[in-house]
Amino acid sequence: MNLLLFETLRGDTNPIGKIATGDDHQLSAGPGTIARLKVSIHKTYRKLASKIDYHERLCSHLRYSSELHVFHSPGVDPADAQRKLLGFMRSCIRKHTRWAWIDGIIAFAGIILAPLPGPNIAFFYPAARSLGHYYARTGARRILALKNLHFQVEPLIDEVQVHLKMNPEDASAVLLELKQRYNLDDLDQLLKTFRTHARE
Repeated sequence: MNLLLFETLRGDTNPIGKIATGDDHQLSAGPGTIARLKVSIHKTYRKLASKIDYHERLCSHLRYSSELHVFHSPGVDPADAQRKLLGFMRSCIRKHTRWAWIDGIIAFAGIILAPLPGPNIAFFYPAARSLGHYYARTGARRILALKNLHFQVEPLIDEVQVHLKMNPEDASAVLLELKQRYNLDDLDQLLKTFRTHARE
């Protein structure tokens, strides 16, 4: 998988990569109530996936990675790029571990409402969110343990960052080239954070 390493004006690491739609493996329903419950939670998670924070979805997708090619700005040393990426992943592990527990506890409390007729939103929504945080944590941990991490310079990243800082209107040609090279159709949307920080 390819990952582009951008950096906001505040110095925050902003990794961007291609997330395939429907990248989560289907769960097969086995016999029993627990198995059916797991499948229902997973279905709820899949329905919510498009509304989940981009970096959570990216980390979740990374749990399938056996190899990662990280492209960074020419002004960044490969060792520094690795340090920033791994620091980002560590902060994701902390964040998603905390939220997986919080949402898990809320879901557990929602079991009390299970006897009521109708869909048990108080259980399924937090249970699905807890599952999402678990997947993101798993993906971040996988990257920390991954041996096949390759860091390469990509001059277009630097060009995009300079254009977005100085003159965002001139960034469209470079953005188009970057989108086509790495098959990132939603790159404009993903760099909104960078643009917002550039205007501040």
